Amino acid sequence: MNEPEVPLLSRALTALRVLLGWTQERLALAVGVDPSTIRRLENGKITLTRERLEEFAKLMEAKPGQVEEAIAFAATQSADWCREPGDAASDPRVVVAEKALAAVIAELRAEFESARRDADLAAAKEDAAKRWQMLAPLNRENRRLVVEDCWAFQTPALCRRLCDESERAAARSATDAVGLAQLAFRVVDFLLQPEVQQRAEGYACAFVANSHRVANELGTARLSIDRCRERFPYGSGDEMGLFPESRVLDLEASLRRDEGEFGEALSLLDRALAICEPGDRVRVLLKKADTFELAGEPEKSLAASAEALPGITLAEDGPRLHWLLRFNEVKILLALDRPREAATALPDLRRLGTERGDRLSFLRLRWLEASVSAALGGVKEALVELAAVRRTFAGISFPADAAIVGLHEAEILLRAGQTGRVRELVAEMQPIFASLQLKLQALAAVRLFVEAAGRDAATVEMARAAAKALCRAPRHG
Repeated sequence: MNEPEVPLLSRALTALRVLLGWTQERLALAVGVDPSTIRRLENGKITLTRERLEEFAKLMEAKPGQVEEAIAFAATQSADWCREPGDAASDPRVVVAEKALAAVIAELRAEFESARRDADLAAAKEDAAKRWQMLAPLNRENRRLVVEDCWAFQTPALCRRLCDESERAAARSATDAVGLAQLAFRVVDFLLQPEVQQRAEGYACAFVANSHRVANELGTARLSIDRCRERFPYGSGDEMGLFPESRVLDLEASLRRDEGEFGEALSLLDRALAICEPGDRVRVLLKKADTFELAGEPEKSLAASAEALPGITLAEDGPRLHWLLRFNEVKILLALDRPREAATALPDLRRLGTERGDRLSFLRLRWLEASVSAALGGVKEALVELAAVRRTFAGISFPADAAIVGLHEAEILLRAGQTGRVRELVAEMQPIFASLQLKLQALAAVRLFVEAAGRDAATVEMARAAAKALCRAPRHG
């Protein structure tokens, strides 16, 4: 005679208890009943309601959604799967079933643990987002005071959020980027678990280095990267999911790229690609494309950009990365003297720029459109537009961008044989070059062009070399 079917909720209780690592005895003690009561609930001899199941789940500290997962799992299993070991130990069929069940339980327990970690990470990030909303309106000093005085702001997730905000701020202000990275580093001092503190410290050091890089303080950035290398536990797992090694590697790669160590930068980016999450691949590949471009390998740069494109939808900051990818693609096509292909890509870039809606994106789009127009023969109109873009960049304190646009103007004028106008242009740009004095000490190509322009002796090759040298220098955005 067949035994009666064990009810679904009874099987779900067994699934939930086993997968959370609770014994019947432990659950009975927590509930305050005899263990036989739990056994009877699980074999269906006592009716179990959904409300009662939820109460048991709460006692066992189940995460949101785990009751539903246990019910779904139980629904896919036979009624015999939840038999307790020893119920029919003499039956070989039960022994085989128990071994199979043990394997299934081990696999599902891993899934539950993964779901638990994901839920914890999501909750921690949500809390950090709320804390950042409170900090954002404050000035730098008051942010520091809040972090130092309130334990709720002394969390690994807020450290990670401040690092992310530092990177975002770099497009607007190097000073803000430095301040936020240093605040993230301050949070590290209050973290209690030594292994978490060490990983967070190394991670924050990488972002401190990045903030100094965009501020053109390469020496200070190198010191921070050295400290990162000393503290970050390379090769170990990111148990919390907050401080991935791939980010540390790609930030160091940015510094090496700006120092002209392209081989080292590409090696670091390859290491990052090997271990990064799918959503981070686009950012790493874009950095690889940028490094190839600066290293004078535009074809490889285009290939890296093409490899990045399919992953745009997975990226956390997809719209911004899509914009950068298309912008770099058009720029490289121009460098390869393929202006018609560049023009074909402009409509998509305009659409992406409209979606972003920020002033810098529109300025850079105007710059690129004028460059394409000049390459296709619309020189007069392009020069008017480039001059307007250059002056706007200078007016909003982006002198490096203003200088690069001016050098593009000079290249166009030199192709037309208008050396006198180049001399006038360089004279107009003297305030811009003056604000870049520290960089110019290391950029002989720029100095050479400026001096030659003053003698009407500048050439297209000089203008190109100066623009390329200045592109390699770190700058805002």
